[in-house]
This record gives sequence, C-alpha cells and structure tokens, in this order.
Amino acid sequence: MDICFEKQDKPTAFFVLGKEVIVDDERLAAALSRLPKLRREAELVDKKAKDLQADIIHLSLNLIDKRNYYLYN
Repeated sequence: MDICFEKQDKPTAFFVLGKEVIVDDERLAAALSRLPKLRREAELVDKKAKDLQADIIHLSLNLIDKRNYYLYN
C-alpha cells in the first residue's frame, strides 16, 4: 500500500459544490483543510475528474480487449 494514501480511522468530510466528499487519507485531509475553501474545492474537483478519466480509460481498454478476443478467437 502506498504510504502517501493510508486510510484513517475516521474519514474527513468536505463539502464541494454543495456535495459531501469523504477523504479517507489523514494527510490529504489535513492538507486540504489548510487550503482556502475555493482552492480546496478546485483541488477536489480536479482529483475527481482525474479519477473519472482513469476509470473511463480502464473501461475502454477492457472493451477493446474483449472485442479483440471475440474477433480473433
């Protein structure tokens, strides 16, 4: 496990654009809590967008693999 992102016992909740975002990593939560509210919201939205982009890439690659399997086997 990456020591930079270890889960904590009690997650920290932040509100970003009116939605609750749970941060499990104690060090990340501490860093985010020190940022001004608008900057914190921008950082969390950016992280969510990157996570979503990674999920889309992963799903796309899986679909391509399945398509190739059925086409060539």
